[in-house]
Amino acid sequence: MFACVKCGHEANADHVGAINVLAAAYAAIACGGMVQSGRPRKQEPTDGAGAPVGIPVL
Repeated sequence: MFACVKCGHEANADHVGAINVLAAAYAAIACGGMVQSGRPRKQEPTDGAGAPVGIPVL
């Protein structure tokens, strides 16, 4: 169960998550690109010349 601490709305957590993913997809389509999550990106290791090292993460 999901319960909003501001308004008290209750719903299935998977349903609420699906709504959030759909809203992000609509925003990406409207903006013509990818939408950033707001989480800070972790620093990727480089080879000294600035090229990323290792296996890319999808």
